Amino acid sequence: MSTPGVLMEEMFMVRYGEFLFATLSDTSLTAEVWGTQFINDCPQDLWDAVDTDLLAQERGATVAIRNGPRNWVIDTLGKDGGAPEMVLENFQGLEMRHIATVTFPLESLQGGGYAESSVDRQTIFTWAKGRRIYELINPDGVRYVMQALSKFVDPTMDEAALLSLGDRLAMPEGWRYESRVLDEELVCDTRYENARVLQDEFQNSYTVCG
Repeated sequence: MSTPGVLMEEMFMVRYGEFLFATLSDTSLTAEVWGTQFINDCPQDLWDAVDTDLLAQERGATVAIRNGPRNWVIDTLGKDGGAPEMVLENFQGLEMRHIATVTFPLESLQGGGYAESSVDRQTIFTWAKGRRIYELINPDGVRYVMQALSKFVDPTMDEAALLSLGDRLAMPEGWRYESRVLDEELVCDTRYENARVLQDEFQNSYTVCG
């Protein structure tokens, strides 16, 4: 595994928010993702004031989807090349930068979660040795590691709430939620392939590692 050109450390519990400008096809949505990462911490008053219907109209998107506010539960975030590209836009007072492009199935719009999406983000995430991680495991044994918690559905969601989150999830049959402490660093390298991600019904985000 090559060393990333840029490595952002101490990312655990850093707050951010995103808008997804999505275009509809017969079977999926493809969305441009814009976020506050490395610009600001997504101030709640600015976030609440944005008219997403107007944003979608202005950008010619089928819909503008709020994704957050969120807190990372990773330790580091790396990218190849130089410093992160700062293609900036101001959305009704909230400054964001272009993050990625994501394609996700139409069933993910139903609000129940657990539908895998493909994300072109070209990043490497790590969770440090000794870090507690939170995972969704599907019936085939594929593990999705939580990368960020969301405060959109439950504004009180925090690290402490993750320990008992499994008791609150209405998971599909055969799925389970687990928590464990890492005995070695966990690496999720999606610099050269699309990431496989999904959300639960609280919009917490998870990713496949390896």
